[in-house]
Amino acid sequence: MSLTNASQKVVGPDPKAGLLTQRERIASTTQSQESWNTFKTWMWTCISKHSQCSPKSLEVRQRQLPKRLIEVSEGNTVRLRTVESIGDAYAIEYLALSHCWGLGPRVILTSSSAASLFEGVEIAALCRTFQDAIMVTKRFWDEFAVRYLWIDSLCIIQDSAEDWRQESANMGEIYQNAFCTLAATAAADGHRGFFSDRDPRMISPCSISVVPKNGENRPFYCVDYEDWAKNVSRGPLNGRSWVLQERLLSPRVLHFGADQLYWECSGLEASEAFPAGFPEGLGEQFKQLLPFSGLPQIEQQGPSSRGPYGIWDQVMETYSSGKLSRRTDRLVALSGIARKLQRRLIQHDTYLAGLWKQDLPFELLWDVKIPPQKPDAGHEYIAPTWSWASRLATVPCETETWASAATLVDITGAMVVPLDNDHMGQVRGGYIRLSGVLARGTLSRIHQPGSPTPGLALKIGDRTVSSAICRPDDGFSPAIQLPHVVYCLPILRGTRNLVPRYKGLFLVPSGRQAQFRRYGTFTADSFGDEFLVSCPPSWLDTGDLGPDRRYEVTIV
Repeated sequence: MSLTNASQKVVGPDPKAGLLTQRERIASTTQSQESWNTFKTWMWTCISKHSQCSPKSLEVRQRQLPKRLIEVSEGNTVRLRTVESIGDAYAIEYLALSHCWGLGPRVILTSSSAASLFEGVEIAALCRTFQDAIMVTKRFWDEFAVRYLWIDSLCIIQDSAEDWRQESANMGEIYQNAFCTLAATAAADGHRGFFSDRDPRMISPCSISVVPKNGENRPFYCVDYEDWAKNVSRGPLNGRSWVLQERLLSPRVLHFGADQLYWECSGLEASEAFPAGFPEGLGEQFKQLLPFSGLPQIEQQGPSSRGPYGIWDQVMETYSSGKLSRRTDRLVALSGIARKLQRRLIQHDTYLAGLWKQDLPFELLWDVKIPPQKPDAGHEYIAPTWSWASRLATVPCETETWASAATLVDITGAMVVPLDNDHMGQVRGGYIRLSGVLARGTLSRIHQPGSPTPGLALKIGDRTVSSAICRPDDGFSPAIQLPHVVYCLPILRGTRNLVPRYKGLFLVPSGRQAQFRRYGTFTADSFGDEFLVSCPPSWLDTGDLGPDRRYEVTIV
C-alpha cells in the first residue's frame, strides 16, 4: 500500500454507493452507467486531445482491414460480413477483442459453419466473453457510431491454414486499425466474461487524515501501489505472447479488470479509481515504448544507448516470457511490431527471424532466462539456432557492460527462408555467415558450493579459463550430455576494471564443413590470447583458415 498526497487529483466512485448484489452489467445498472460515463470521458479526451493516438491521414488511406467483421444489430443475433460487402473500407470503424481462448469458444468460424454465421447466430449461443463484447459494441454503436467487431475465432477460418496465414500476417494491422480494443484482461478463458460482482466502494481510494508536527491537518489517500501491475500487467490475458502486439499496437485499450475498468492509450493510463490518470509511479507507461502515432522518445545519451534496437530488446524480452498455444506462432505473433518498427525507426535494416541485421553482433548474444531441465521435445522447426525465437523465455544481451564494446566479427552474409510470402512471419530455414576467431575448447561439469546444480568449466587447449561464465541454452542438468568439443566465437570485447572482457557464442559442429549450431554464450576476462588467436584448422569442422587468421563460418 502507498500514501498519496491529496493534492494530486484523485477521484473515485461515490463511497456511499451500496454493494452490487447481482452481476454487474454495463447495459442495465446505475453503477455501470457511472463506469460507462467514465469510459466515455477517456475516449472523447483521447479522440479530441491526443494527437499521438490518432492515425495520420496517409495511414488511414493505406490501412489494411481484416477480411471479415461481425455486424452488431439491435436484436438478439449477430452476423458475419465480409468487408467488401459493407462499403467504403476507409470509413469502416470497428472494435477488436483481445482475449484468452482457454478451452476454446463454443462457436468458431470453420468451412462448415461459415454459411450459418453469415446468415446470423444467436448471441446466447456464444461464450460469455463474446456476449459481453457484443453488448459493449452496442453501446459503442449508440455513442460513437461503431457497430462492427472483430474476434479472431469468428473472423478467421479456423480449419483453413491458408486463411489463417493470411490473416495472422495482418494481425498487427487489424489491432492498429481498430477504433478501440476491448481487453478481457481478468479472464483466463471465454467463460468468465468482462464483468464481475463488486462493491464499488472498494475501488475508491481511502482518505486518511495526517496531522504533522506543525499541526496542519492534511488528507492523504491510501492506495494499492501495485494496482496496475496486478490487475493489468500481470492479469491472465497479458500472460499470452499474442497479446503484446495486440496491446502495444492498438490505439486505445479498454481493460476489463477484476473489479474495475482500466484505460490505456499513448496519452493516458487511468482507472475508475483514478479516472484523471495515475499519480506518478503507479502506472506502467507501457505504450510509450512504441506510441501509436509518432515516434518514441529515444534516449541518445550515455554509452548504453542503443536507440531503436534498445526498444526491440525490451519488446523481445517481454514477448518471449509469454505463453503460446502453438510454438509455430513464435515469430508470427510478433510480426506486427516488427513491421511498425521497420516503417518508423529501422527503415533501412533487414529483419532476420526476430533479429535485425545491422545489430547482429549485439543481438546474437541473447541468453535463456531459465534453462530447461531437459532438451525441448518439440519437433516443429521454429527458427535457426542463432535466433532467440528458437528458445523460450530469452533475454537480450545486457546493455550496460557491452553497448560500447568493440566488435570482433564481420557479418558476411545472412538470410532466412520464409514459410510463405511473409518475410516477418514463420520461417523454414536460415543462416548467418560471419568471419571471426574460433577457439576450440571443451566443457566439463564442476561442483558449485551451495548449489544443487553443477556449473561448467571452459578449457581452451590445455588452459582452463577460470573466469569464464558459461550459459548453455539447454541448461546445466546432469541428464544433458555435454558436447565433445565446443568452439568459442568471441563477438564483443570490452573492459572491466582495466581487464579485457569477452562475450561470445559457443558453437558446436553441425556435421557439414564450416557449419555450426549455437550451443550457448560465454563471458570471460582474459589478458591472454585465448580469444584473439584462432585454433588450428579442423577440416571437417572449421574449413580453411583465412589469410587474416580468421575463419568464415556459417551458423544455422
